[in-house]
Amino acid sequence: MIKSNSLQHYLATRLFIPFALFSLLLASMALFYYWSALDDTAEYYLFEDAFEFLAEPIEKKTQFRSVVATKSALNQQQQHLFDTYPEHNVVHFVELPEYDVYLLNYTEQGNEVFVVHQFEKTASHDIRPILFSLFLLGIVCILVWFGWQLGHIKRQLRNFTENVEYATARHDVVFDELTLAQNKILDARAKEHAVLEREKAFSQFLSHEIRHPLSLLGNHLAAFSQMDNLSLAALNIIDRIQFTQQDMMKLSNAILTLWSPEKSALQPTNDLVCVVQSWIETQSLPIQFTCSVESLPIALSLEHLQLALSQITTNYRKYGQGELTIGLSRQCLTFTNSKKNRRETDVEGTGVGLFILRAVAAKAGGDIDVITSGSQFTLMFNFAKRK
Repeated sequence: MIKSNSLQHYLATRLFIPFALFSLLLASMALFYYWSALDDTAEYYLFEDAFEFLAEPIEKKTQFRSVVATKSALNQQQQHLFDTYPEHNVVHFVELPEYDVYLLNYTEQGNEVFVVHQFEKTASHDIRPILFSLFLLGIVCILVWFGWQLGHIKRQLRNFTENVEYATARHDVVFDELTLAQNKILDARAKEHAVLEREKAFSQFLSHEIRHPLSLLGNHLAAFSQMDNLSLAALNIIDRIQFTQQDMMKLSNAILTLWSPEKSALQPTNDLVCVVQSWIETQSLPIQFTCSVESLPIALSLEHLQLALSQITTNYRKYGQGELTIGLSRQCLTFTNSKKNRRETDVEGTGVGLFILRAVAAKAGGDIDVITSGSQFTLMFNFAKRK
């Protein structure tokens, strides 16, 4: 059965809490055994010698132990130590250059006993290196435990990155945060797939159901215009229909280009300054161009840039007049012109041109703003979407 934990809960229960408890236990054990070994054991043997002497007053003087009734029975150095530490019934530990010395002046009911335990430095076993070794061993055990638990997390993250596209990933431990992220990624990819399928269906519809009949209509009109005995009025009507058919074909091709899948995941980069300047040179429009940058790379194919600029030309010829002012900066590309005075017989635009410009801007990660002030019309191509 797959367990489910939050990553925060897993880290707390498997790493931080065990580390804190183990550290406290190790520290308390080290302190207990250290002081027990240095103090409690020594005190026990000194008091035991004192009690034995009071029970049977026989003085003992060996290389490392002296138990006597009078201080004068000790050597000068030991007498000086008792003068330095005159407290009764208290064990004193003194470190000398060559010896470790324990002193006890025990008094009970007027009877006095002087007990001295003296050990050479080389014969006195220091427990601190042993405790330090145990402490290092404990640290190693903690690190091994950390490594084992972090291995679980590492495998979980590796499985997540490798199996994020699959709803049923094989994990030893499933973290709630990663499961939530996986679900969101799967939902986003499902929505993206649905959008791509709709765009694919729209492209097929546009290609087969609209563009193909328009091509046939153009062929029929071309054949019809070659017929004899057609009046001048009929030829004019045919020319107008052909113009409308060609315009519709251009729009169909433009929309189909926007919906065509990219050949690579990354958009090619073009210098927008060079592209705009090249486009201006091919136009017969009254254009005033102002540029504040020497170059401006933009992640759009040349085909999409030309499509957007050609749409600017088409919209200007239909709805604009006067001078077309173009401004280019690192933030946006603007087109400003005056609007034509519309007549009642003029046909309102369908908004397809603005739709194409918005689609091109979206491919570059930007958006379009349209500002109308009186007879002045301004279109702004922003290179970054505003939040």
